[in-house]
Amino acid sequence: QKYEQAQKLKLELDGLKHIHESAFVVNGESAITISTSNLKMECYDIANIGDESIVGAMVVTIGDMLKPSLYRKFRIKTLTQQNDVGALAEMVDRRLNHAEWMFPDCIVVDGGIGQVNAIREILHIRDVVIPVIGVIKGPKRNKSMLVGDVSYITANKITLKTLSILRDEAHRFVQKYFHTLRTRTLRSTVHR
Repeated sequence: QKYEQAQKLKLELDGLKHIHESAFVVNGESAITISTSNLKMECYDIANIGDESIVGAMVVTIGDMLKPSLYRKFRIKTLTQQNDVGALAEMVDRRLNHAEWMFPDCIVVDGGIGQVNAIREILHIRDVVIPVIGVIKGPKRNKSMLVGDVSYITANKITLKTLSILRDEAHRFVQKYFHTLRTRTLRSTVHR
């Protein structure tokens, strides 16, 4: 009985630890790691339901701080059907049109080699050199769940926890944007 009780407490503790690590409802800048570097990282994510309201978002960290004032939202304009890789490519291509938004030292994307290669292609066409890292979804992320310029992470002492928090923040931000647009669309349909 004590073993079962200990297991239950361990599960609750693990759940609370996960919430603590990934629940960043940001009202200003928030520290995400203990870091001495001033690297700027951008992380991208896509949200949609089928072919409707395809949107994307970019979140930014500089050093160990999330920078909500630098976050950006994108409505995907060139696609009429679900295509996460194409939507991501459009979003990064449009982002690169804004030289006034200082280019990042590293791009992080929620996804695998397809997403990483789509971004690399856009960067190549634009003649821009930025390392790209994909964080593959899974219950437990480890180095084998990263693709792209993984050596950049080690060289710059970027932790997996930092990448996971950044990816989770991008996911939270894009989902919030998606639900805001979806609610607006539903309300306008009801009021007609």
